[in-house]
Amino acid sequence: MIESRLTRGAAPGLDGWTRELLYPLTKDKALLMEITAILTDMANGNVAPEVAHRLRATNLTVLRKPNKKFRPIGAECVWAKAISLMAVDAVMPALKTCFKNLQYGVGNNIELAIEKVRQDFHIKGSVAMLDGRNAYNAISRTAILSAVYGNTTWSPLWRVTRLLLGTEGLVGFYEKGQLVHSWTSTRGVRQGMVLGPVLFSIGTIATLRQLESSFPNASFTAYLDDVTVAAPPGMLGQVCEATSRAMRALGIETNEDKTEVLHTDGPVDMPAEYIRPFARVLGAG
Repeated sequence: MIESRLTRGAAPGLDGWTRELLYPLTKDKALLMEITAILTDMANGNVAPEVAHRLRATNLTVLRKPNKKFRPIGAECVWAKAISLMAVDAVMPALKTCFKNLQYGVGNNIELAIEKVRQDFHIKGSVAMLDGRNAYNAISRTAILSAVYGNTTWSPLWRVTRLLLGTEGLVGFYEKGQLVHSWTSTRGVRQGMVLGPVLFSIGTIATLRQLESSFPNASFTAYLDDVTVAAPPGMLGQVCEATSRAMRALGIETNEDKTEVLHTDGPVDMPAEYIRPFARVLGAG
């Protein structure tokens, strides 16, 4: 797993460990046994408080997006990445069942998501692409933890989730190795966190399923925080408003600047400024 699953060339966490430093140690049988014991203790939550604090602490990097705004990325500790991959592997079959035909952001299913959106567009007659503003950081952590701990299906995630997200984590800016500013992370999941997409999706899936039940004539396709709504043109606005309201209850505001609407012909009950002759669906044309 360390050889094949951990990302090559990824930035280290605050402890300095990377996949390139950890992997050679696995070639020694005695060291491999020690690494296995460490990862097993971490996965079981047997971690000293000071070690847990370092696992959660993040060195924040801020990237400028094409729209001149900023995206915060937290480099996660390689040990946290490893135990997160182990936990995700344990629940992947259940995730596929839970997310089927709705949430495509876990498991690299973007091609299937785009094909579904295209089919829904031709069947329903109109689609709206909705984007959650800073959704990863904005979603209620209480909503995430309630969804994870409220279902025994996710029990393999419980201890790792408690270790990495169950209490506030330190987020800091560093210059030349010195901490110059810090604050505590109490909402959402961190960008760059291996477990982040899974926890975010678990935290939102019940809301998306409820929307499906409330609007049987509409179709929903999610790719993490990007939600595409397909519906007959005369009811698209109603469904989008309900979707935005439901996501707002989780702490996620719809970024109206990124809302885009496509429709085949006839009137659509959405503001004219959202209507496009073409649009990028989940990042693809």
